[in-house]
Amino acid sequence: MSPLGVWIREHAPIEAPDYNLTTDVQAAWFLDSRALQVRSPWEFVRYYTMHGIKPWYSGMWPIASGIFHQGTHEIGLAGFSPIVAKELFYFEWQFGGLFGRGSTYAFDDAGDLQIAENIYIS
Repeated sequence: MSPLGVWIREHAPIEAPDYNLTTDVQAAWFLDSRALQVRSPWEFVRYYTMHGIKPWYSGMWPIASGIFHQGTHEIGLAGFSPIVAKELFYFEWQFGGLFGRGSTYAFDDAGDLQIAENIYIS
């Protein structure tokens, strides 16, 4: 089952790939079956804060999420960023609790984007 939509975001350059992009969101889009829509980076930050980070909650047990759960997420996440001082890009996506990937990519001599290294696969 595919997610109902996907938040796509461009991040500020990173020093090295990690499990999760944490640099500032510079651009955002929302993709669903109707269209790819340009959105404010703050819309994504607000969405992720409310459904992912939940800074107001400090209890012992995690709050169950109606969007992020073990199966396919209702809303997927994807992000990309250039890597500082290298001709590489980092791209990550998460469509479910155990359905995601983070990889580096580079352009080959023909100008095609090729995977350089898998950082994680869930």
